[in-house]
Amino acid sequence: IYRFYRPKAVAIKAKVTVSQANSGLIRADFEKITKEALTNFINNLDIAKTITQPLLSNALIKIVGSDFNIDDLQFSKKSENLAYSPINLKLNEIATISLDDIEVIKV
Repeated sequence: IYRFYRPKAVAIKAKVTVSQANSGLIRADFEKITKEALTNFINNLDIAKTITQPLLSNALIKIVGSDFNIDDLQFSKKSENLAYSPINLKLNEIATISLDDIEVIKV
């Protein structure tokens, strides 16, 4: 007998601070690019994943490249305060985030 279960969604929120790269002006669509990249990455993580600041930052850097700098990234479960602490998902949990739960700030 096989049992099928749906993992419990754990809502995540994030705040990303970006700045102009050495190459010149920051792209006009930096906010959209950052939100879409982070949303796609988090929503495609495996169940029971440990989510860390380096994991998220490195994923963003790979996607945005040298278009602009990722200066800071804080995240947490949606019901908690933003921080840098890892989120340890259980075996039956999967991370989820929406574009509206990501704040992008340009400095």
